[in-house]
Amino acid sequence: MAVEEITVASELMVNVEDGVDARGLPVVRSRRYDGVKPAAIAEDLLAVGQALGSLQELPVAGIQRRDLIDLEESI
Repeated sequence: MAVEEITVASELMVNVEDGVDARGLPVVRSRRYDGVKPAAIAEDLLAVGQALGSLQELPVAGIQRRDLIDLEESI
């Protein structure tokens, strides 16, 4: 059985460090930006994430892309 993957939605996540917890581990919070075009390339999303991260008061812990993919059986 062949499966076709269709990306239907994407979002950009800029993770920031928001202090430490009681055990001394970093607390990471996500800033989510939805409405990202599924066809957007990784290099462009990284550049946008870095630009958004530079506007944050908290240090950036990472930049991620999250995709929602429909799986359909190919005939």
